[in-house]
Amino acid sequence: MSRIFLTGDMHGELGYKRFSSKNWSAGKLLSSNDFLIVLGDFGILWDLHESKTELYLKKWFNNKPWTTLFIDGNHENFERLNKLETTAFLGGKVGIVTNSIFHLKRGEIYTINNKTFLCIGGAKSYDKHLRMENISWWKEEELNFSEQQYVMEQLENHKYTVDNILAHTLPETVTKQFGYTLSGHSDSCSVRKFLDYIIQTTKFQNLWCGHWHDERNSGKFHVLYNNIVEIT
Repeated sequence: MSRIFLTGDMHGELGYKRFSSKNWSAGKLLSSNDFLIVLGDFGILWDLHESKTELYLKKWFNNKPWTTLFIDGNHENFERLNKLETTAFLGGKVGIVTNSIFHLKRGEIYTINNKTFLCIGGAKSYDKHLRMENISWWKEEELNFSEQQYVMEQLENHKYTVDNILAHTLPETVTKQFGYTLSGHSDSCSVRKFLDYIIQTTKFQNLWCGHWHDERNSGKFHVLYNNIVEIT
């Protein structure tokens, strides 16, 4: 059986040290059959071209014993993510960053330990007015109509039942329940609204997300940032 760990936003070189053996001793006991899943804003593929920082981070993760997976957040270079070579893995399509780092694509439903994981990346950047399009902000951060259709097609194939939803943000209603709309995130976000529809039409056990730079749990909904949580 594989071990599965979830954590929140990494933002490239800003957050990778949480996975060092000094800070996360459990990582030393893992193998390539075990998975660390980052819930968006992974940030390794950030620059327009492969940089020294990117090369260092790829090598750093490749030297770790586990396999690293990530969904996309809003702070990602989507031009590069979308150009990744794809392969079949864990029952769905993934983008290959290295032989131990894989991008979990929007709408795919993966299976690990006989548990299913629906992935819905993306969110709205509320700081995009401070960023430059196609340099530090990409319009693909929010799901388009065809991506939403693909999610629904995949759910229909699974009879609208999954064990876990891996998202970058929360559904709109849960965002309000958590009070996050009071902290500068009150504008409309199509991903949050779409997630509202998903949780109303889908049977699921837990929804996990990052994005909010917070640690929070309420019923089925879990927000992660620096914490690394093992799920079974």
